Amino acid sequence: MNTGDGIESSSSRDLAGLQNPGVMAGFLEIAFDAVVEFDSQERIISWNPAAEQMFGWTAQEVRGKTPARLFWPVSTPEEKKNRRQRQSRLKRGETLRDEHTSCRKDGSSLDVQYAARALFDAEGKLTGYLAIYRDVSVHGQYITEHKQKEESLRARTEEIETLLEVSPVAIFVAHDPECVRISGNPAGYRLVGLPENPELNISKSAPAQERPTYRTFRDGVEVPVQDLPMQKAARLGAEVSEDALELRFEDGSQKFLYAFARPLFDAQGRSRGAIAAMLDITQHKRLQAETESMAKFPQENPNPVLRVSQEGVVLFGNRASQKLLDQWDCSIGMPIPELWREKVTERFRLGVPGEAMLEWNGRIFLLQLVPILENHYLNIYGRDITEHKRVEEQRERSNQKLNEILASIQDDLYVLDRDWVFVYANRLFTSRVGKEPEDFVGNNIWTMFPKHLGTVVEENFRAAMEKREIRRFETRGKYTSAWYRLTVFPSAEGITVLGTDISARKRAEEALYKSKKQLQLLNETLEQQVQEKTAEVRSLASDLVKAVQHERHRISHILHDDLQQRIYAIRMQLTFLHDELQKEDDEAARTEVANIEKELADVLTITRNLSIDLSPPILRGEGLSHAINWLAAQMRQRYGLPIELQANEPFAISAEELHVLLFNCVRELLFNVVKHAQASQAVVALHWTDAGLRIEVRDDGKGFLVNMPAQPGISEMGEEDDLQSSSGLPTIRHQLSLFDGRMEIQSTPGAGTRIILIVPVAEGE
Repeated sequence: MNTGDGIESSSSRDLAGLQNPGVMAGFLEIAFDAVVEFDSQERIISWNPAAEQMFGWTAQEVRGKTPARLFWPVSTPEEKKNRRQRQSRLKRGETLRDEHTSCRKDGSSLDVQYAARALFDAEGKLTGYLAIYRDVSVHGQYITEHKQKEESLRARTEEIETLLEVSPVAIFVAHDPECVRISGNPAGYRLVGLPENPELNISKSAPAQERPTYRTFRDGVEVPVQDLPMQKAARLGAEVSEDALELRFEDGSQKFLYAFARPLFDAQGRSRGAIAAMLDITQHKRLQAETESMAKFPQENPNPVLRVSQEGVVLFGNRASQKLLDQWDCSIGMPIPELWREKVTERFRLGVPGEAMLEWNGRIFLLQLVPILENHYLNIYGRDITEHKRVEEQRERSNQKLNEILASIQDDLYVLDRDWVFVYANRLFTSRVGKEPEDFVGNNIWTMFPKHLGTVVEENFRAAMEKREIRRFETRGKYTSAWYRLTVFPSAEGITVLGTDISARKRAEEALYKSKKQLQLLNETLEQQVQEKTAEVRSLASDLVKAVQHERHRISHILHDDLQQRIYAIRMQLTFLHDELQKEDDEAARTEVANIEKELADVLTITRNLSIDLSPPILRGEGLSHAINWLAAQMRQRYGLPIELQANEPFAISAEELHVLLFNCVRELLFNVVKHAQASQAVVALHWTDAGLRIEVRDDGKGFLVNMPAQPGISEMGEEDDLQSSSGLPTIRHQLSLFDGRMEIQSTPGAGTRIILIVPVAEGE
């Protein structure tokens, strides 16, 4: 698992080593960080020395206890809630990395970073947890400031998410230039009639649950995908607005909306997507249609329609107006209440339509008073706007929430128009220079802050204003000692600037740089130690090869100087005996002596070959090509295998142990050809290359499937693996690796075998 330091196992071989209990125990003993293992009930079952040193408890004291009883108290409801959330994330297989304040046995506190992960068995059942803790108290100041900044960032993120959650306006963001992958806020998903998925996908190949279920029309004509607002903005790199679009859904329903889209650009100024705001005007369209319906069909209108004379007497009323007349306690032919007669008189005096509100039976109606001057009467059209008022109130609450969020933003925020005049500035920004927001509004930024002229601030502000591109940059304050990260958002009216104080981060980066330098020095020391150990192992390997060759030479001398001499003496004695028996004419005895002489001759041949095999004379004082040429002659003589040697020079190697090793490797490979390949001939080629000496041994035999495991013995081996193992290939590979050499195997059943040995040795070394 990742411990949070960015250090992970680099290969399956490393993991295999850690799975060894002895290796793991040793690792835990020397680890600098506290490593703690828990069972599935969060009881401690393993506690390494670093944990004892960090927290003060011994392994005996903590075994069977939970962290909440020792170094991680959980008391408040918020802490309990966070603990449950962490458990849920761990059980989903996530790795947790965070910081918190812990406590030691003596009651003192310490700041720790931790990484934790759940452990599962082969059936996926939870078996426990593993956690690594690091004491970061020494960086307390930096950590505290960093946590404060993270908390501030988290709060701002929550504020923006809340704003998007409560906003009645649909917001969509396209994450690619073609605007295929799109995500939106809840209002957006409600607008298009889809569940709140993380992402929409307008591609025809996308899953059904991610594709829109509607088509888009403009003035009754379907809009092609490439001409939709977001796609058009991303394609043209310019803002796009639509007065009215119609969405027609598969179930026959429809919605109307206003749309505004703006392109998004990457750091190189290329389109990377678009953002769009869409307002549902379906209700407005319906109200408009209802109003038109009222004028055309008053009797069928479900809302009240009245006609009154200039004196305020009711001349006409549709069926829906009866309840209104009942509330006014009047009927057709009677005057309306005095308050409303005054409104009628005022409309005739002004000669223009007007509106008035009326609350009735828990509903809110908007009454439109339209005077028809030439006919001396006035029409009253009632419309139920209860839902409309509710939406307006909700929008007002959203605006109020937005204002509260803006007021609570813990970063500098200000807006400049195209004349570089402050339109808005929050109090946090203005307080940095001891002023109030009203001191900024209406004033030119370059007049107030002339030190920024000609700096990176002016350069980026003007680029954002003129090129209409978002700019992000960091700079040190000219009027304060702090560092700031500024983000400049352009608009048609000017620019909006968001500034964050990053002084703490800069200090932390400086501290991190110093730590990296120290780590680099430590790594260099470790690398030197590794090189020294590698040289020591190589020296031992060289000594081993020399010792083996010396022992083979000694055995060869014993065979030649002792055993063979004795056999020769016996043979001489048998010759004398044979001569004597010839005189006595004993045929049976002479036959037996002849058989013994033949057996002794065979023994002499075997011991002579064994002596030569153990210590070939050609190895002493000759180049590698001469030795292999001698070996080829021996193989042809003994086994009848024709061997062609391709070498244009002696290929002398001064290191005796390497010379002997390469000769033995070639001999072993040629023996493999004799034993396994069923070949009619073999070729040995020697070349000097940039990588060193290259030796190629190939044959025209039956070949085999190449399946050399990285670590013989770990995997189960099949028939082809047995062939490679019995042929000594793993041993050759290992011996070459001691001299930084390598072996390549190329073979296909029925197509022969080619084995290449490469050793990093220069010509003449």
